[in-house]
Amino acid sequence: MKKRLVPILLLMSLTLSMGAIAFAQAEDKPVVIAQIKGALEADTALQAIVNNISYVDWIVLTGDLTADDLEDATMLISVLNDKAQSYSEAEVTAINDWLAEGGKTIWLCGDSDYGQDYLRIDTTNALLEDIGSVLRVDHCATEDPISNGGAPYRVLSVTDNIAEEFEFLAVGLDRALTHSPGVLTAYSDGRYWELAEEQPDDVYVLLTTSEAGQIYDHNLPEPESVEAGDEGSFVTVAMEVDWVKGNMVILEGEAPFAGYMPMYYPEMIRDDRYGAAANPQQGGQFFKNIISYATVYSGPMYELNDEITSLTGDVNALNTEVSGLNSEVSGLEDDLAAARSSASTMQMYAIAALVIGLIVGVFVGPMVRK
Repeated sequence: MKKRLVPILLLMSLTLSMGAIAFAQAEDKPVVIAQIKGALEADTALQAIVNNISYVDWIVLTGDLTADDLEDATMLISVLNDKAQSYSEAEVTAINDWLAEGGKTIWLCGDSDYGQDYLRIDTTNALLEDIGSVLRVDHCATEDPISNGGAPYRVLSVTDNIAEEFEFLAVGLDRALTHSPGVLTAYSDGRYWELAEEQPDDVYVLLTTSEAGQIYDHNLPEPESVEAGDEGSFVTVAMEVDWVKGNMVILEGEAPFAGYMPMYYPEMIRDDRYGAAANPQQGGQFFKNIISYATVYSGPMYELNDEITSLTGDVNALNTEVSGLNSEVSGLEDDLAAARSSASTMQMYAIAALVIGLIVGVFVGPMVRK
């Protein structure tokens, strides 16, 4: 599945920015739920998102989700604003029923294991497991001494390692803030994956640290996919796609809003915090690109994928037929070879008979005349 989207990347990059115009003119806007569990109200970043991304109908929830909340929603972004919050059994059921409809996107947010932030990790992982995703947040933290906003823990994740299939999400972008992020992994086939190195089927890397990223382990348990002291690129945002149902799970090691410092234009909150090298921030545009893709473009791309799958099935069927014809041809060639062999044998017998006849004629003929 992984490289089917490559032929349309150019088209996507050229048209991604047109989504806002198209949907601003439409009667029915896609509905996106922004859940900030445990908050009293939308934070500065989320308020700006609601005001600036107007081609989407935003529903802001600070409490538990219900099936009624999700009924018309295309996308859910859930942030554990209060790290002690958890997802109720009713919420899990509502989310699973919603995902079963297909054509949905859920964006979940973990954290690093620094201080009490580790409490978000198990809660997020439990929901990921409950909805059938292989993505997980590992129990550790990553810092970046090279790509950061003035301190290694203020990680400016880079787009250098973004999956080829989703490069259009980062056109013109090279970084996005993931402040003190957790490291993402996946649990599949009985093991945890170091996602920067390899990914399970249908899992795609979106953002990583630079190659200078470093792993820190602040609280038990120990991480599964990496070890404290490891250096390299580590995944901070990833996506899992269910091509059959048309669903996406996006997982971030931090949060686009309602966190300590959001991905969405953090300079609105502290324009002096990250220094001239980090500003203007690009995470806001990266966030908007994902929203545009999830609410506008993913449907047509799933349809295209279905067509490709159908064509692939036709090609496979034709290959099977060709293989069958090749077997028949091989059989006919064997029969022909056998026939030729038989004919050669008969020809040899005929020649032998002729020779014998000639010999007999030479010796017996004169005897008969006598």
